[in-house]
Amino acid sequence: MADKILELVEKMYIEFSQKFEAIDDRFDEMGKEIKRNRDEIKKVGATIDDEVTPKIDALFDGYKQNHDQITEIKHDVKELSCKVDKQEVEIKVIKNVQ
Repeated sequence: MADKILELVEKMYIEFSQKFEAIDDRFDEMGKEIKRNRDEIKKVGATIDDEVTPKIDALFDGYKQNHDQITEIKHDVKELSCKVDKQEVEIKVIKNVQ
């Protein structure tokens, strides 16, 4: 009977050892995959820093320039509109005098 128990324990030990080896292998693979993902994330971060951020800054600068120019054009249009209004009044006065 003791021999059967010993055989059963031995068999369980072998099975557990195999399972643990499989688990170790899976953890090793996961560790490698995590390292690959970490490296890929670093590459993406570097790409964002080196390529994307300067483009965003340039786009923002362009937007700001456009906004400033539009503001200036609005001011110029307002001035011209006032001049036109003034000239219309002058024309009406001149026509009424004649």
